[in-house]
Amino acid sequence: MQNWRDEFDAMHEAGIMVPLVLHLRGDIGSMRAARIAALDELLALVKSKPGVRFFQGRELAAHARSLGLAAEPDPAAAHLETLKVMPFRGDLSSKP
Repeated sequence: MQNWRDEFDAMHEAGIMVPLVLHLRGDIGSMRAARIAALDELLALVKSKPGVRFFQGRELAAHARSLGLAAEPDPAAAHLETLKVMPFRGDLSSKP
């Protein structure tokens, strides 16, 4: 909880979006009883701060598209050749 609180406080102070990703696996994820209690505490803290709004990913995507901005280049594109020969490590968040 302290880590979540510190991260949120720093990001809120900087005025930036705070992404919260939860893993539903009961054995290692966010849905264990102690983590649910900590999450409830975190959300109460977040709700108490001025200017905080909650959005789902699809709402953020729709807003971004509505701005009509040019898409940013794929950050992996510059590394495709390297990624072709690198072995995949299952502990990385994604494989291009």
